[in-house]
Amino acid sequence: MKMSPWRLLAAPFMIAGIFVLYKTFSDPTWSWYLIPCVVMLAVLYVLSPQIDWYWYKRNPPAMPKPLAMFFQKNMRFYQNLSVDQKQKFRDRVSLYMMAADYMPKVFEKVPEDVKAIAAACAVEITLGKETFLFPNYEHIIVYPKAFPSPQYPRNIHPSEIYDHDGVIMFSAEHLVHGFVQPHRYFNVGLYEYARVFVDSYPTEPWPDLDEAIWTPLEQVSGFKKEAIFKYMNIDDISPLAVSIMFFFDFPEKFKETLPDLDALYSGIFNVER
Repeated sequence: MKMSPWRLLAAPFMIAGIFVLYKTFSDPTWSWYLIPCVVMLAVLYVLSPQIDWYWYKRNPPAMPKPLAMFFQKNMRFYQNLSVDQKQKFRDRVSLYMMAADYMPKVFEKVPEDVKAIAAACAVEITLGKETFLFPNYEHIIVYPKAFPSPQYPRNIHPSEIYDHDGVIMFSAEHLVHGFVQPHRYFNVGLYEYARVFVDSYPTEPWPDLDEAIWTPLEQVSGFKKEAIFKYMNIDDISPLAVSIMFFFDFPEKFKETLPDLDALYSGIFNVER
């Protein structure tokens, strides 16, 4: 396991401190030299998250080849990227996986592929933006299957966001199914990150979509409104977030069916069709 950047910076002060401590046994006046060593170690420790992030943002850890192959096989969005954009995508996914706080429920540990899928959904939506993290949504809770929650105690559902605590919740089963087979399963990962994006960028020119939007959205995806509500098993489904999800998952059909909305979203997300 590689040593983190802040520990590498701290190593010389640690060695110096040990040397000074050794010299102090024979000459107590050396003890004064311990002060700068201790102070520097304390400063580096306090700033360790910022130091590590500064380094890794400029030197992203390489994505494991099996994960890169998984995206190439299963993610149409990734398949259509240029070589440079694919590298940018992989780097951002790796960084997102480092930055996010993944919290397993029932699991002992969130599987790496599930972490990567959640990160990929976030990065897909933000790839055209300068900033790809969501500071107000750093916590990702993952259950193996659909779950109840304090917001919906009577509804077994596959995903939700809780903006008061900056939490995104997923069923791993539904997250994987929607990611790998978006034409068959509702993509809960992309849907929730669409909601997070809208909440994070409230000044964008978001359209005011009414009930009439469900008809063209069904034409785009094949998913009926009733089926989506039944699958999600909660009442407050955002047609705006659904439309954003379909903009990414069904690009050709979306552009053909909703050209004005396609042009608007292309500008917001900085996506070239």
